[in-house]
Amino acid sequence: MSSTDSFGTIDSSSSVSKNDLLHWLNDFFKLNIAKVEHLASGSAYCQIIESIYPGQVQMHKVNWKAKHEYEFINNFKVLQQAFTRCSIQKYIEVEKLVKGKFQDNLEFLQWIKKFFDAHYNGASYEPAPRRRPPSRQSTPDTKRPVKKVLGEHNSQVSPIEPVKVKLETDEMRMTIHTLEKERDYYFGKLRDIENFIQKYEDQEHPVIASIQKILYAAGDDAMEIDQA
Repeated sequence: MSSTDSFGTIDSSSSVSKNDLLHWLNDFFKLNIAKVEHLASGSAYCQIIESIYPGQVQMHKVNWKAKHEYEFINNFKVLQQAFTRCSIQKYIEVEKLVKGKFQDNLEFLQWIKKFFDAHYNGASYEPAPRRRPPSRQSTPDTKRPVKKVLGEHNSQVSPIEPVKVKLETDEMRMTIHTLEKERDYYFGKLRDIENFIQKYEDQEHPVIASIQKILYAAGDDAMEIDQA
């Protein structure tokens, strides 16, 4: 299941063209992606990795209808967790990819296609069912308890525990990373608003004054907004 990224950068002389990449993506995964920029949502990237490592990507957490950057970031969080789980040593430049820039997503798509060609085992793959949420039928009879490793006073630790702790730690790191990205995203928006109103603060417009009060109010200050 484990794999490492031995590709690093893409050799432009051997890169697949944009049209060929989109044709492969839409044909193999039964998608309808018209532009490379639309890959900024991260959902298609998740399914490409899931086709290589079935069951290792939490597809039920992928938002295929994502339209906003913070939703894109959540999809890339799923992808980052899958990379960690499968030991894919490739840094994902989430902050660039979610902007929907052509070149950034093209280069990442070229890399992931090369990775797919090197690691996909050719097994039959049905993409559409993988995009559906799993049924919530309870199957208590099929759940088997984890066998404990017995030792003196039952003090020995199961070999599963270190792996579990590592996955939980990696997931926590990804969560923190995502929260930091969301924080930076909204802080940037507030900074844009601040820069905008500074251009009109000399005009003493009541709306500008109200926005300034909201921006600079202390955390415990209650703001009353005039709805008239």
